[in-house]
Amino acid sequence: MRTELYRFVRGAQTWTLTSANEQIVYNSETYAPAVIGRGNRESRSELSRASLSVTIDIDEALSQDVLSYYGDEVMFLTLFINTNGTYQTGWKGRLVSKSPKGQELGLSVESLFTTLRRAGVMARYQKTCRHALYRLGCNLDQEDFADELLLVSASGNQVTVVGAAASGDGFYTGGMVRAPQDDSLRWVTGHTGEVLTMARAFEALNDSEFGYGENYGNFYGGYTVKVYPGCDHTRPTCVSKFNNVVNYGGFPWIPSLNPFSGRSVI
Repeated sequence: MRTELYRFVRGAQTWTLTSANEQIVYNSETYAPAVIGRGNRESRSELSRASLSVTIDIDEALSQDVLSYYGDEVMFLTLFINTNGTYQTGWKGRLVSKSPKGQELGLSVESLFTTLRRAGVMARYQKTCRHALYRLGCNLDQEDFADELLLVSASGNQVTVVGAAASGDGFYTGGMVRAPQDDSLRWVTGHTGEVLTMARAFEALNDSEFGYGENYGNFYGGYTVKVYPGCDHTRPTCVSKFNNVVNYGGFPWIPSLNPFSGRSVI
């Protein structure tokens, strides 16, 4: 009898399900029976488009978690297939999209091999810094620049934190906010006064209960969030704000016009 085992992993959490009608123990893990199935594994000339479609009952604990999860960790799937009495790895990939429909939840899983075969991003020759802030090339440790600020309120994609105004408008634009509940991050797209606007809603903070007060001009209670300053990728900012010009990845003295053709090179 052909049976399949589905092992989903996200961070420290693991879900083990099987399409069989009874529990199966494999590699010291118990796979619980579930209403779960899949489409055919794709084999295309365009590797980046190869994927596996998995369908699962929407009432399963895994489905409910996928639909409600608001963090940034990636979920991975390993599919084990038993066709001749032994299990073999039939698929490995990462979850890239979800689509609920009626009583079913559709999951699209991209093969790990397609991810590895994609062309990498080449270094760009440009005036502003090409490195991502706090990442490879920039080489700064984000924790060295983190500010712990008291969270006053959160609504949608905006949070209000005490102390943000002291750094001046725009100081945190292009930076990040980290939630203390699950360490999830959101990118800051705007900073005015004590209000930070993020790229999308921050559910971890929106669902929080705020307990704070003010006594003799000082806030107390509540909890803090970590806020990381942003960068506009210009050389003056790299020098004055981060003292990191040795790792600056831009070429600010590129001429505006190509000296041979007279065309703009910006």
